[in-house]
Amino acid sequence: MALPREPRQKMINLMYLVLTALLALNVSSEVLNAFRTVNNSLNNSSSTIDQKNQTIFKSLDDKLKDPKTAELAGIWVPKANRAKELSDNMYSYIEQIKTRLKEASGYNPSKGDTTFSEDDVDVPTKILDDGKLGDTLYQRLIMYKSGLLDIDSSIANQFKNSLPLDLSMREGQEKSN
Repeated sequence: MALPREPRQKMINLMYLVLTALLALNVSSEVLNAFRTVNNSLNNSSSTIDQKNQTIFKSLDDKLKDPKTAELAGIWVPKANRAKELSDNMYSYIEQIKTRLKEASGYNPSKGDTTFSEDDVDVPTKILDDGKLGDTLYQRLIMYKSGLLDIDSSIANQFKNSLPLDLSMREGQEKSN
């Protein structure tokens, strides 16, 4: 394709180039809005699940106190506590990463500044990729999944393929080494 010779056509091409650049800049804010929406949904789901987990653990404690169900509950209470411990550790680790990302983006609650820049899309790349924190997170998620499946062989047999913690790489993605 030849370059245009007319000034009018050059200007139109330049305007298309600027429009494309502006659209590319808007993509990052749209992506951030999508992540914000997903984060809010996850927080809502997390609080609902926390309430259900509290109900389950209270029920297990009640069953442990009841002589009719104490023996069976005695088998499952330590397994439930192990799953809770693994999950609490993973949750805490992810929250540390989120705080680190926010702090790198200007979040500083000790100085009273609780806002941070969501526009700097290089911060997550620097921290998760350059610092190899992403690889560490990936390895810890693998260990978390295997730890959950190792709690009980009947759990492992039932959930090894359906545990909703898919760590496989999608097509077009490469794991960095």
